Amino acid sequence: QIFLHSMSEGTLLCAETAARIPKEIKGLVLAAVLTDMKAAMKFMMTDGVFEQHRGHWDANRDGTITTAEFDADPRGIRKLMTSGIELARFDRTGDGVYTVEDARMNGQPLVNAVDTQNMVVLGGWLKAVAMVDTPDGWLADHLKHSSTETFLSQLDMPVGFFQGEADALTPASEVRALE
Repeated sequence: QIFLHSMSEGTLLCAETAARIPKEIKGLVLAAVLTDMKAAMKFMMTDGVFEQHRGHWDANRDGTITTAEFDADPRGIRKLMTSGIELARFDRTGDGVYTVEDARMNGQPLVNAVDTQNMVVLGGWLKAVAMVDTPDGWLADHLKHSSTETFLSQLDMPVGFFQGEADALTPASEVRALE
């Protein structure tokens, strides 16, 4: 019996593989599920980056980052950043508190680039954040790829999802909708 296990982007490819050869595959185990490349990228550019920042600076875990928390920098992240960056760089509303709404405003130009498939902007973003080099054409190809739901809807086999709320790359809300 063959069970496929994958994480992140692999979950999309795993579901596609199972849909192509369903008689050979007995079940799927999917973690950090990428339901749709466009939705995942938009999440990474907004709520996901804020989730990462919360892990760095939200000392009291209230979902906001104050100037005091940012300045305290308990994990030493600011030492790794370009010097002189203050909370105001992230606090788009200027109210002295960095929130997910600020992160969404900050990420809006990138979200627009996803919507318009601006490969120049997206390629620059990907080069800055990806941990590996991506081949030419990879991103354009992935933005055209069918969603995980497209493939899972064709299957009649056990599928296990493993997803955390604090995942900064794939939104748990998308997995709940997929379930």
